[in-house]
Amino acid sequence: MNTNTKTEIKEDIEEECQKYGPIVETKIPRPAGARTSLGVGKIYIKYKDVESAQRAIKALAGRQFSRRTVVATHFSEEGFDVDAW
Repeated sequence: MNTNTKTEIKEDIEEECQKYGPIVETKIPRPAGARTSLGVGKIYIKYKDVESAQRAIKALAGRQFSRRTVVATHFSEEGFDVDAW
């Protein structure tokens, strides 16, 4: 995925996800050389509050985005902050 594609995907995702509450940060893990991270292929959204995250999970789980089914789950804030995919 090139930088332009990543930026477009991030903008599309944030546009949809901000409907459920304020977004603090979005992360889209990328492969690091020959090493593949477990987070590659996933998108992580950090909301300002738990209620916003819960609304997003409820609304987005099972929806289609670019012919892919969204799997929305809770991820710990601590894990998010240190990229512990």
